[in-house]
Amino acid sequence: MRRSVFVSLLGCVVSLSLAAVLVVHFLLDRSGASRFATGPPPGPYRGSEPPTGIRAPQFSLKSYRGSVVEMRSLRGKVVLVTFLDTKCRTKCPLIAADIGEAMRLLSPSERLRVAALAISVEPRTDTPRSVRAFLKRRHALGLLDFLIGSRRRLEPVWRDFYILAAAQTGNADIHSADVRVFARGGVWVSTLHVPVDLTPANLAHDVRVALARETEDSDRVRSRRARMDWCEEAPFWRLALPFSGQTKRSHNRGAGPAQAGRCQGADRGRGGASRRRR
Repeated sequence: MRRSVFVSLLGCVVSLSLAAVLVVHFLLDRSGASRFATGPPPGPYRGSEPPTGIRAPQFSLKSYRGSVVEMRSLRGKVVLVTFLDTKCRTKCPLIAADIGEAMRLLSPSERLRVAALAISVEPRTDTPRSVRAFLKRRHALGLLDFLIGSRRRLEPVWRDFYILAAAQTGNADIHSADVRVFARGGVWVSTLHVPVDLTPANLAHDVRVALARETEDSDRVRSRRARMDWCEEAPFWRLALPFSGQTKRSHNRGAGPAQAGRCQGADRGRGGASRRRR
């Protein structure tokens, strides 16, 4: 008797719990709250996107080919940065090969606007000779530059990029190994990892997105500057009559209230600089 009562009570508890779950799910679905469980919508990049506004640190390192590479001299280009060890046998060969293939997927004009850099994480073994052989084996020779130097020169760069180097772990296969995409203004926009999302196609896609977005931003800046210059030459908007909706046409060459509004916005865009000059 007691057993049957216990089983009945247990069945009621389970039934009520299930009914409560179904009711909550129904209410969330009706309210639209379930849409938020899927997370934010995907961005334009196929790699993971870092917090906005992080810029590439400045550095000056020697290429295995003998020239000096400075980050500030690469402004205006999309820059790929990765961290490799020529003795690494796990991720490094894959990363170098993927970058080389991604560069080949780009058109010649696109490649001129991209710089692909590998920064050594083991200065004792990454010599010009070992680097050349490594890049040749991975079909990345001439497509991926490899920056080397003494540990004293490299440690500040590792620290500024917040990476762990093989020289610090004592193991060629244990170190930070991602590919970071920096837009032409030096802003970090995407990160790709082996084997999660780093493929030649994904990397080429993110490079093209960075190139396109920078071009759009430059076009908007040029358009805004041209509009501001034109408004400066023809300050018709200062003669606008807000109550009548009419604009005096003695100096505006026929422009109307819509153009006046745009020029007022352009004038505000100049900020307080002009006011301070006055």
